[in-house]
Amino acid sequence: MNDFTIYFYTRVSKDSANSLKELFKKIKTESTLEKITIYISSTGGDVEAAFEICNFLQQEQMNANVSIVNVAIVGSAATIVFLSCDNRYTYEDSFFMFHEPYYENNLKYSDFIKTPNFDTTEKIYTLSEKYFNTIESRLNNSQRSLEIRNCIGAKDITLLGMDAPTYGIANIIPHPVKFTRDKVFAIY
Repeated sequence: MNDFTIYFYTRVSKDSANSLKELFKKIKTESTLEKITIYISSTGGDVEAAFEICNFLQQEQMNANVSIVNVAIVGSAATIVFLSCDNRYTYEDSFFMFHEPYYENNLKYSDFIKTPNFDTTEKIYTLSEKYFNTIESRLNNSQRSLEIRNCIGAKDITLLGMDAPTYGIANIIPHPVKFTRDKVFAIY
């Protein structure tokens, strides 16, 4: 069996999205991709790059068993990356951080409602809705996922990994993970 491991310990950006795609491409040219595990620790980054990674990983899951593991923190735009995989795992002491998406100059959608700029408001609204809809759909539209969505606009939410199963975010796996030295790739 061809198992591969990727460590995604960086901010979500166009560069990290491209690096992830290149790693998958490299792996596919060297062997048959059967199972890949992504270990992630990221505080977030660019929401548009997160959706780019999300779409890419959802496509890759059609060809291989892709799993993702929160090893420390998954926050902000990284939650979109994390939720893109069907097989999601976390440690009990890991964290998840959800908040309303931020855009240029750290403005949130709610800021644009107060002082509308119609050129940017439509884009902000579309991305915000896409973010919220992704959370709801990936958490199977559970009552708990709706609680998260309803709270996000009012405040930031931090969840411990031990609470992730309650919200449908991930299953818990025990420490430590057994790492192998071969077939390991990293994005830092």
